[in-house]
Order: sequence, then structure tokens, then C-alpha cells
Amino acid sequence: MASSSQQRTDFTSQPQMTIGPTVDVESASSEVLNFDCIFRATYPKKGQFGPSGKRRTKGAVVYECLLCSSDQAWSNPKRDNAIYHAKRKHRDIVNSSDITVLERSSDMGPPLKQARLDNYYTATPSESALRKVFNPQRYTESMVGLLTHRRLPFSAVTWDEMQDVMLSCNPAIEDLIMTSRHEAMRHITANFSLYQSQLKAKLQSAVSKVHISSDLWTSPHRHGVLAVCARWVDEDYQPRRALLSLPEIRHSHSGEHQSRIIFSTLDIYDIANQLGCHTGDNAASNDTCLQHLSTRLRQDRNHINWDPKRHRIRCILHVINLSLQAFLFASSREALQAALDAASDITGDELYEPFSFILNDASGGDTTNQPDHMEAQTEHTGGVGCKRTSIQKVNPPPRSDNKSDNTRRGGWIMVPALRKLHRIGLWLRNSPIHSDAWDERIKLRLGIDNDTRWNSWHRMIDNLIRKKQQVKQFLLDYDKALGDNILTSSDWDYLEKTHAFLQPFTSTTLWAQGVTATLSQNLMIMDILLRHYEQKKELYEAEETHDPLMLHSIDMGWFVLDKYYALSGESPIYATALLLDPSKRARYLEINWKGEWVEAAIRDALSIWEEEYKMAPTLGPAQALSEASRC
Repeated sequence: MASSSQQRTDFTSQPQMTIGPTVDVESASSEVLNFDCIFRATYPKKGQFGPSGKRRTKGAVVYECLLCSSDQAWSNPKRDNAIYHAKRKHRDIVNSSDITVLERSSDMGPPLKQARLDNYYTATPSESALRKVFNPQRYTESMVGLLTHRRLPFSAVTWDEMQDVMLSCNPAIEDLIMTSRHEAMRHITANFSLYQSQLKAKLQSAVSKVHISSDLWTSPHRHGVLAVCARWVDEDYQPRRALLSLPEIRHSHSGEHQSRIIFSTLDIYDIANQLGCHTGDNAASNDTCLQHLSTRLRQDRNHINWDPKRHRIRCILHVINLSLQAFLFASSREALQAALDAASDITGDELYEPFSFILNDASGGDTTNQPDHMEAQTEHTGGVGCKRTSIQKVNPPPRSDNKSDNTRRGGWIMVPALRKLHRIGLWLRNSPIHSDAWDERIKLRLGIDNDTRWNSWHRMIDNLIRKKQQVKQFLLDYDKALGDNILTSSDWDYLEKTHAFLQPFTSTTLWAQGVTATLSQNLMIMDILLRHYEQKKELYEAEETHDPLMLHSIDMGWFVLDKYYALSGESPIYATALLLDPSKRARYLEINWKGEWVEAAIRDALSIWEEEYKMAPTLGPAQALSEASRC
């Protein structure tokens, strides 16, 4: 007996009905039409309850033969069996011409659908008709959007595949589509000029101040660019944001040079009088930039008095990153201070590189000159931002003359668990065979660390702990290849403690980088994280859970976070944002701060109101919305 697949092949290879010389037999779906003429699909269990207690929608299908007499009825749930039945029991009908089947269709079931006459003719519109339906404006806008939003190179318009896509949709527009990267650049420049004029009008009609942020970025081709972005509230009282400019910054990345570019951007959009706060990373070059910007505004723009310290907002994600790099890698406060000083004149992504380099390089120093006590400042003085009592003291780890002593370390190479984890990641990345074996057994990529991003380490540790048992067995199976890089019980203990410590930082990072993030979160986040440092310090100081290595790490991370928490006191904007947040208000300050700090915060908030915001609005929110609806 032939197999089912062979039976199907034999059945479908029979001659097909041909109507006219242009019919394509292979595309006529004859098997489906012939099968439906001979068999009827029924659902005998439709509406019945299944084993799970739920009512079936249809149930299993059963094919009934329409050619068999009622006293010899045949049915089967398998389609292949039905085909075999038709070939064996009704061979004369199956092997006959399709005209015969068509003639008997009225007796066997639903008749075949008659094909439309126009199916046998191919409509071929004229070239002029095809060119008329082409919309060049929409095409240009779409290409500009594709190149800019998806970050494609300008040369993408010259790709053969891109042109093939266009011509497959409309073959008559070969001379109308972009074929030159310079043409694409001209269209993008023209669109930018148009959008810039529209954006300028929106900025000038803002009902709030225009708050800006700037950051340096180095492209893969090593071009330095300075992004200047803006946030404001429009005339409909809706929050808006936009990229104002992205100029290349050449020859110098100094704060003074950046201030000239930012001032030029403000001048282009004519919003110098509306300038609010500036948000940037913690590089000292940003302080210099804002000082020079303040001078230019005062001298060149009708004596605009813009205080660079009051309006300086520090990036909270940048603060968290520096703090946790210190937690993971720092050997001492001296190394931390050296790293911060080395990075102070650099901004953008490049800031992390010297900071991380100094921390990792600190491991080469003598570790025996550690002070007997690492005293923390007990209380800050002055400034609204200095609000929390600091960690009192972190007991030092015991001294050791051993250069590999883990309690005094600099960089991941001096932390056995991190060093092994790094080398395991490299071992997997450098060997496709080992990587494939890992994927098959662990089913979760380990990843690789990045010296300048703490969350790369957290991601690796998290992936490792999630598959702890499988990873342990995998490492044992490859112990000869890994050598000294097998994770010990003490390594696992350190990684689990580090993982638990980093969890709140992951949550706050996601919270702070969302679209709905606001300035009122900054101090609250630092309050939460400082308290987290203090709680973990208390945990590892306890006799039953004492861990000098964790205590040292906590002191290093706290040192950096506390430094920038204190600097927030230079700008009363932070506390003012807390007071204006409906979910916090003065109640948050009263619960978490001392009384004199609350009074100072309220006093400074009133000062900002009187000096910068106290004015009679031309339209209230309801009036503004009403006016907008009439337009």
C-alpha cells in the first residue's frame, strides 16, 4: 500500500480542468476544489463540553463522503484517509475529467465557484497612469523619516535593494526616486530648516521657561557632537521636548567652547529670555560652561541675570553610575578623589573612561598604608541640599601584607569573584564551541562586562545567579579548560551579596530614566539610596553577618553618592521641585529632614517664585484650552 504522502501526490497530479489557453493549472488550487466536491466537513462534537469543562467551539472535524450511499456511509477524521478512500472506492470519478465532476457537483455538494472573466486578463496600466499616482512629497518625507529615525546612512538611497523596493511598488518612477546621498542630505537639510522655524514658533509661545540639557557624544567615526535638548510647557499646557541642535564640536571640548555653541543655539531660537535650568553630567567643564554662558547672557542679552549655580541640575543616573563604580572597584577614598579629579574636565561618555581607569589602576599601589579608621563626615553644614546625617564610621578591614588581600582592592582584577566572572565571559565569547555548549545547557547568555557601566556587571551577576545550579555543574564539567577561574563558595557568596545590594539601584535607574521622570525624584532617589547604604552597613557590621569586604565597598560607594548629594544644596531647585510635587509637598520634607532644613527649603522656594515666576498669566489653563479649541 502506498504511503499517505504518495497517495496525496497521485491524487493531486491528475489532469486539471482547463478553460482557455492562458489558465495556469498549478495555481488553480484544484486539490481543494475537488476535495470539497467529494467530501463534506462536519463537526459532530460541536457545542459539547470537553474534558476541561469548557464548551467546544467546533470540536474535531470529520470528513463525510458525499459519493457513498446512505446505507454505506463513510466518514473519517483524517484528510489523507479521505483522499485514499476516494481513490480506492470512487476511482472512476477521481480519474475522470473535471467536466464530469463539475456536472455532478449539484448532486454531491456545493458547486464549484465559477471564475471571473477578468481573472484571465492582466490589467496593465499605462506608464503615465503609474506616474500620476506617485506622490513625490510623501515619498520624500518617508525617506527623510526612514534615514533619520532609523539612523540609516545617507548612502542607503543608493542601495540596489532600496531602489528595487521602490520600483517593485511602481516601475514607472525610476527617474523620480533618490539615487544620490547628496540629494538625500539636501532634503534632510531643507526639512530641518522647515521644522526649525516651526519649533522656534512653539518655543517662543511656551507658557513656561525653556529648560535645556546638553551632552557630548562621540560617534563611531570619532566625531564629537554636542546635543542640546529642550523641555517646556506649550500654550495648551502640555509638556513638550525637542532636540534643538546637534552640531559637531571640533578642536576643543572645554566648557567655554561648549558655552559658545549653547549660546548660539539659544540665539537661533530666540529663547535666551526664557532660559530655565540646565541639566548635564557632573563634569567640572559643565560648571565652566554655565559660568561663561551666564556671562554672555549678562553682556550680550540686555543684562539677563542667570545664576549658573542655582540653575545647575546634575544627572542622577550619572551620579548612580559613579557611586556604584566606586562600590565595585575603589581601593580607597584617595583613589576615588583622584578618579573624580581626573574626570572633572571631561564630559559626555568619555568621562567614565578616566574615572574607571584610575580606579582600576589604583590596585598597583601599596595597600598597607590604610588609615586605622575610615571616618565619615557626621553632618553636613550649609546649603539646602545637605540634609541627611551620614554614616558614622566604617570599621577597616584587618591589615595584611599579602598583595592579593581582597579587602583592599582597586578594580575588578583585585576582586577574585569579579575577575573570574570577567574571564569566564571572555572564555565564552572567544570560543563558539564553548558558547554553544553554554547556550544549550544554561539557556541564558552570560554577557560581558563594561568597565564604564555598573549595570553590565549587575546583568552578568544576575544571569549567573538565576541559573546557579546549572552554572555550577557547567563549570565543573569544564574545570580543566577554566583552570583557576572556577567560582568557589566564597565567590558565590560575594556575588549573591553584591547582587542583593545592587537591586535597588536597578529599580531607581529605571524609575529615573522613564519618560515620566521629574526633577522631584532626584533628592528622593538619593535619600532612598543613602538609606540603603546605611542599612547594609548596619547589616554587615553585625557580629553574625560581619563582612569587611562589603563594608569597604559600601564606604567607597557612599563617599561618591554623599559628595553629589551635598552639591545638590547649591541649587534650591531640587527642594522646590519636591515642594511642588503633589505626592510629596512639605510633608515629605517634614518627615525626612530636620526642621531648619525644611524652613530653608521653603524660604528658597519662595525666593525663586518671587524672582523668576511671579507674574500675572495672560491665560489660565482652562482659558488656553478653550482658545485652542476655537482655532
